[in-house]
Amino acid sequence: MQDPAAQVCDALRFLVRAGVVDYNGHASARVDGGFVINTAASNPAAMTPAMLCRVGLDGAVIQGDRPPNEVHLHAEIYRARPDVQAVVHGHPVWLGTLTAAGGQLMPVLPQGVLVADLAVYPHAHSISTPDRGLRWPPRSGPGAGRC
Repeated sequence: MQDPAAQVCDALRFLVRAGVVDYNGHASARVDGGFVINTAASNPAAMTPAMLCRVGLDGAVIQGDRPPNEVHLHAEIYRARPDVQAVVHGHPVWLGTLTAAGGQLMPVLPQGVLVADLAVYPHAHSISTPDRGLRWPPRSGPGAGRC
């Protein structure tokens, strides 16, 4: 089995090429005592495992450079869902455009029905504080547990 840090780097390169992650996007993988995630100043298309930082489930850096602002999103998902082994937070241009238009997001590909009821974060600000992380993902209602 491949090392989680190497898997994060492979996933980031793939997601950049697919247009799901840009310079703001990030991916993480659970490791003992926390998770590894690309840093705030990283180039996701050119990541190596040595460039990732290691973060505890409290969002505090254990090793490496500063994590992205949304580190608390990842931390709270891992804390709330012990079964989750990886998290991706993308910034696709097309999704930002659709969200700004205010319409309901509908699946347009067959694979979309697998995640059609994902929760949508209802605020313009990022999940950049522990308090915001605690309020996301939703624990009940539409999309609960599907993060």
